[in-house]
Amino acid sequence: MRFLYAFVRNEAVCEELTQEVFLKIYSKKDDRYICPYARSYLFTVARTTALDYIRKEKIRNRRFQEAGAEAGLDEIFSSSLEDYYIEGEIISNLHEAINAFPENERKIFIETQIERRVKKEVIEEYNISLYKINKIREKVARSIKKKLRPYYAD
Repeated sequence: MRFLYAFVRNEAVCEELTQEVFLKIYSKKDDRYICPYARSYLFTVARTTALDYIRKEKIRNRRFQEAGAEAGLDEIFSSSLEDYYIEGEIISNLHEAINAFPENERKIFIETQIERRVKKEVIEEYNISLYKINKIREKVARSIKKKLRPYYAD
């Protein structure tokens, strides 16, 4: 595993590649030429597996950058298309959390917290108390925090 780590510098990827190496070797266990040179064969398979992974990552990163350029994004943003993907997931989860509430509560939350409408106007429009608005805000905020917790470090 240390040998592979020297190539990829990522522990999780290193573990996956180690499993892949041993699966490759196991699938060829019936071949006779492996036995006398087992150690060197192991390192050769590990090295080629790591190099294949690095090559595929470079191609994948290049494709992300090309897609960003085609989409009209500048270089700063094209290098972080994965961030856009994650941001899209977060926004999708945010919508799911808000849409899980009844329509009136959802509208009140959106108008007071997202659109920043004056609470006095919302109180008059929906004929509810300030206490009720605050309770709705707290309930929806708790739900959003719970839904988005996997995306943020503790």
